[in-house]
Order: sequence, then structure tokens, then C-alpha cells
Amino acid sequence: MLLLFILCALRSGSDRYYLMKTQSTRVKGSEVFYYLNPKRSISLLRFYFNYYLRKLLYIFLCFLPSLLTALLLYCYLKYSRASFYVSTVIFFAVLVLIFNGIVYFFRLNAFLFASRYYFASGNFNTYRELFRFSARCIEGKRWVVTKKRLGFFGWFLSCLLIFPTFFVQNYYRESMALLARDLMKIQYLQK
Repeated sequence: MLLLFILCALRSGSDRYYLMKTQSTRVKGSEVFYYLNPKRSISLLRFYFNYYLRKLLYIFLCFLPSLLTALLLYCYLKYSRASFYVSTVIFFAVLVLIFNGIVYFFRLNAFLFASRYYFASGNFNTYRELFRFSARCIEGKRWVVTKKRLGFFGWFLSCLLIFPTFFVQNYYRESMALLARDLMKIQYLQK
């Protein structure tokens, strides 16, 4: 549990570091350890509890149809004389629903993209406001976030042969922080 807390604190601290770096301010490396301060630990735990609770809700909503269909297939095969054709149709329906669940999970999960950076900025009053602001930032711009993430696929693939992962990871994190800053700035101007 302590290790999970430390990992979350370092993740938010590095989000804070890269966000401050994109705002052209002089940033010290100690910003990575910002959330390891006991005074900030409660807000960090509350944020990640809300953050992962939303992710679990999205997973549940997106994969419930495929789970129910797989359960139907299991019951059909176990408790009745299973027709090959009906079983095949249900099996492929499960596969289609799983693919559909993956697509919709990534679409819903994109709404949480700016929340980590908004939390790291510290400019929020409530966690509900934080997640709503994140959703408003991403509204209509999910493709921008997805395209940016997919643009790094080749970079991370090159880590296997050429570049050390450390360099690509830093470039990726800074690019994502820059994108989040731009999306948050647009949303602030629209308020």
C-alpha cells in the first residue's frame, strides 16, 4: 500500500514538474517529490481514489455487455444441447462486444486526460469540478489526444533497438503536459 502511495505521489509530482516546465517557469527537480509531503497526502489519496473509481466505472460500463453475453454462452453450453451455429454466433458476438468495449473505454478514458494535470496545477476547489473541467477540456478534442498518443508508438517501438526508454519517456511526458496545458488554457478562455 505504501509503495502504491509513493508511485502515485511520484506520478503526480512528475505531472506537476512537466506542467510547470511547459509554462516556461524555472522548475527544480524537487517538484517531482512535491506530493510526498504529508500535508498533501490526503488530497493525493482522494484524487487517485476518485480517478481510479471513474476508470473502474468506465471498465464496468464498457465490458458489461460482453461479460453478460459470455455468461449466456457459458450457460448455453453447459446446461443445454449446444448448437454449433448458435454457439459460434454467440462467441463472435462476445468478440465484437469486447472490441466495442475496448473502443468505448478508450473514448471515455480520454475524458480523464487533463484531470491529472489539473490536479497537479492545484487550481481546483472540488474533485467534482476537477473531473468536469477535464471532460470539458477534452470535449470534441478526443481525437487530438489519441493522435498525439499514437504518434509516440514509433518512438516507444524504437526503444527496443535504438533509444533508451528514459529519453523517450521524458519527451512523451513533456509533450502530453504541453497538450494538457494547451487544452486547459483553451477551456479557461471559454469560461
